[in-house]
Amino acid sequence: MRILFTSLLLLWFISPIAAQHQSRRNQLKMVEFLMVENKSKVKIPDNVEGSPYLSPFFQQGKIYIAGNDEPVAALLRLNAFEGNFEVKDGSGKITPLKRERALSFRVLNQLYELKDFTEKGKSVTDYVEKLNPNGKSSLYLRKLVSLIPEQPAMTSYDKTKPPRFKTETFYYMSIDGGNLFPVKLKKKDVLAALSDKK
Repeated sequence: MRILFTSLLLLWFISPIAAQHQSRRNQLKMVEFLMVENKSKVKIPDNVEGSPYLSPFFQQGKIYIAGNDEPVAALLRLNAFEGNFEVKDGSGKITPLKRERALSFRVLNQLYELKDFTEKGKSVTDYVEKLNPNGKSSLYLRKLVSLIPEQPAMTSYDKTKPPRFKTETFYYMSIDGGNLFPVKLKKKDVLAALSDKK
């Protein structure tokens, strides 16, 4: 009787743990499916100043996949120069993730979504941070990192400026889930944008 009780007690403890491990294995397989080959668009010079990342450190985050109720926990960082999220696995391997509309990411309690918008007359698709999670109108933040090439000295008094990463911040709004449009964060500009879109 004692052996039966001990066996049942062990089974009662082990079953949830086994289910959690199976769920974690399924999540890891899903993350592997989302990985892409690490190909940089641009050759980055060795002497570049700054970073292509919003934060050079990996942070504990979550990957949300449309149609999947349970987010995938992962170590994440945003490469704002390349325009993709990277994941770091348990062995330290760093791999970029696919740019898919079905994916959103939460890092340091900030939600990032892949959105389409027009900027300077061109169609752009990039990750933006959703600043207000609920409401009729949504405010988004985009941090764009660009590579400024080396600037040679113009005179003998000047110094050559090495290549550097430059970060710019842009704000966008969306009304009723519509297209994103740029706004400047001045009260009159936001109110004008809201009245124009009604």
